[in-house]
Amino acid sequence: MGFALMWVEALCAALLCAAAGGSWLGTQKISARVSAAILLLPAIGFAAFLYFLLLFDVKLSDALSAAAMATTVVCVATVAAMARRKGLLRVLTEVAVAVVLFVVFVLPLLAGATVTIFLKYVTDFTNYWFAYTLSWTLGYAVTAIFVTRHFHRSVRAGNPRALPSVAMLLTASGAGFVLLLGTFGNLDASAKLKLENVRMEGAAQALSVAPARIPDRDNAALLYQKAFEAFDMVAVKPMVHGTSSQYKQTNWYDLGAADYPAGDPQLRDYLERNKPALAILRRATALADCYFHRDYCQPLYAMPLPELTKLRQASRLLGASARCRAAAGNIKGALEDIAAIRNLARHACDEPFLISTLVGIAIDSMATGALEGILCSTRPATADLAALRAQERVSFPRAIQRSFRGEEASGLAVFALLGSSDGNLLEMLGVGEDPVGITLALPFIRVFLLEDDIAAYRTVLGNYKALAALPFHEARERWKGMESSHSQLSFITKLIAPVLIRAAESGARGEVMSRLAELGVAAAAFHALKGHYPGTLEELVPDFISHIPIDSYNGQPLRMKTSREGVIFYGVGADLKDDGGTPFKNDDWATGDATFRVGSRMQDNANVPPTGVEPIPSNK
Repeated sequence: MGFALMWVEALCAALLCAAAGGSWLGTQKISARVSAAILLLPAIGFAAFLYFLLLFDVKLSDALSAAAMATTVVCVATVAAMARRKGLLRVLTEVAVAVVLFVVFVLPLLAGATVTIFLKYVTDFTNYWFAYTLSWTLGYAVTAIFVTRHFHRSVRAGNPRALPSVAMLLTASGAGFVLLLGTFGNLDASAKLKLENVRMEGAAQALSVAPARIPDRDNAALLYQKAFEAFDMVAVKPMVHGTSSQYKQTNWYDLGAADYPAGDPQLRDYLERNKPALAILRRATALADCYFHRDYCQPLYAMPLPELTKLRQASRLLGASARCRAAAGNIKGALEDIAAIRNLARHACDEPFLISTLVGIAIDSMATGALEGILCSTRPATADLAALRAQERVSFPRAIQRSFRGEEASGLAVFALLGSSDGNLLEMLGVGEDPVGITLALPFIRVFLLEDDIAAYRTVLGNYKALAALPFHEARERWKGMESSHSQLSFITKLIAPVLIRAAESGARGEVMSRLAELGVAAAAFHALKGHYPGTLEELVPDFISHIPIDSYNGQPLRMKTSREGVIFYGVGADLKDDGGTPFKNDDWATGDATFRVGSRMQDNANVPPTGVEPIPSNK
C-alpha cells in the first residue's frame, strides 16, 4: 500500500511541476531549434554522467564534484559566446528557460528511464521494481507531452489566460513532494523497526550455536593463550647453507613427507626452545571444552579471530614434535601428539564460524599427514595406539552444518547495521570513503530493496543448510546448481552470502581423509596384534573397527589394496573415478584418489598389483 501511494504521489508531484513549467514556457518566445538543443544537450550530458559513474566505478561524491565543475565551465563558456551576439540579458533568459525545461521535463523522464534500464539490464538480481519504474516513466512521459501540447495550443489560439497559474501549480507540486517525503520517511522508519527485529533474531540464533560457557579450570582456551605467549616462532636464521629459512621451515611443516628432516639440528633446537609451549599445548588439548570469549552477536567481519592463526601454528609445532619423536623411537609420544592435534582441530570446530571450521579441517589434515608418515615408517605396538583408538573422530559435515547457522546469524547482524551508517559496514560494502554515496543510498536500500534482500538471504541460507544436512554424495549436483545461481542474488545478499559449495567440498574431503586415517589406525592395531596387515577390509570388522566407513564422494565403502610392504586405503576422490589408489596432487584436488598408506613407503607406486602380504616384525 505504501509503495502504491508513493507511486501516485511521485507521479502527481512531477506532473504538477511539469505543468507549472509548461504554463510558464507557453508565454515564452523561443525557437524550435533552441528548444531541441535545450532539451537534448542536458539529457545527453546527464546520460554521459551516469555512464561514466557506472563504467569507471567512480565515487558518487567525486563524480558530483567533477560534474558540477564541468557544468559550470560549459555554462560560463556558452553564456560568454552567446552574449557577444545576442546580448547578456537575452542569453540569461534563454539559460533560465533551458534550466526550467530540463528540470520539469527532461530530468524526471531521464531519471525514470535510467532507473528502469538499470533494474532491467544492469542489475543481475531478481526484483519487481522494474514494473513500477517503467509504468511511472511511461505515465509521466505521456501526461507531460499531453499537458505541454495543450498549453501550446492555448497560446496559439490567442488565449494565454486559459493557462493555469504557475504559482498555484508550483504550490500543489510542492505539497505533493512534501507528502511523498512523508510517506518515504514513514516507510524508512518502518524498515528500521524491522531491522531491529532482525538484529534480535540474529543475536538469538548466534547464541544458540555459540559454545557453552565453561569454568576456567575446564577451559582449554586459557591454556592456549598461555601457550601462544610461550611460542618462540623464530625458527632459523635468514640463510642456512644457501637455503632460505622460509624454504627450510616449509620442509619442517610438510608433516607427511617420507624423508622428513627429523634429524635437522636446527629443527631440534626449534622444538627445544618451544618445549614450554608444547607442554602447555598438550595440557590444553587434553581438555574436552574450549571457549574463547567473544561477542557472538556481532557480525563476523567485525569480530577479530587472532586465535585461528595461532592454532594453526600450534598444530604445526605439535606435528613437527610428533615426527621427531617417532624418528627417535618414542612412537607412543608421537601418536599422543597426533591425538593432541586432532583434539586441537575439534576445538577449532567448536566455534560457530565457517572460517573456524575450515581451519579445523586444515588442522585435522595436518594430523592425518603426520600420522600417515609415522605409520609408514614405524610399526606401533598396541599400547602406542591407545590414545588414537580411544579418540572420538570429529564429524566435519556436522561442523559445517553448525557453521552455516552461524553464518546466517552473522549475515542477519550485517543487515541490522543497515539501520545506521556504521563505519565498519561502509568499509565492508566498499563505500567507507564515500559518505555522500552511502548517505543517499542507505534510505533507498532500506525502503526499496531491504525486505526482498532479507527474504532472499533467508532462502539462500535455508537452501545451504538443507543441502548441508544431506550426505555430500547425494547433494553434490545440487550444490553446483546453487553456485551457478549465486549471481542472481539480491544486492546485499550477494555481498554477504558466501558461496558455500567450496566449504561443503572441504568438509567432504576432510571427512573422507579422517575416515581413511581411522582405517589406518585400525590396520596398525591389526598388525600390532597379528604381525601382518589385513588382506581385506572385512578382516578389520568388528574387532578393530565397528564398520567399513563410507566414501563421502560416492556413498560407497572405502577401498583397500595391498602394496609391497603394507596397505593403501583410498576413496575415489572428487573426480568419482577409481584410479587404483593413485593419490591426488597437493595442488590438484580434482584428479586422483584420496589415499592413506600404512606400512608402505610413501614413494611406492600406488598402482602396483596386489601381492601377498609378508609379515613385518612388530616394533614392540
